[in-house]
Amino acid sequence: MDKSRTVKAKFRGPNELRVKVASKNGGSGTVTSDIPGLGGNTIDCPANLCENYYSLEDTVILTANAQGASTFLGWKPSSLACGTGLTCEVPMGHNRNVRAIFGP
Repeated sequence: MDKSRTVKAKFRGPNELRVKVASKNGGSGTVTSDIPGLGGNTIDCPANLCENYYSLEDTVILTANAQGASTFLGWKPSSLACGTGLTCEVPMGHNRNVRAIFGP
């Protein structure tokens, strides 16, 4: 050290996963996750927990469960490429907002 130096450190994560259950024309359902977040709980939306924090290396598998006569219509955003399958793999390399849409 021959003179003053400034050092910056940048830290990433954990990243937040937010899940929203959306209804079209009265449809209803729930979304659950396969692994617990950093707080030790799994997602169970909308009943208990709709957001959680995960490590950058995690891939969370969300599962849509239609209720009653409802059907599952699909996942948003389309960039996740989950389509209308009942499960969606969500890589947690950054913060995520995922919407599950249910219809009659």
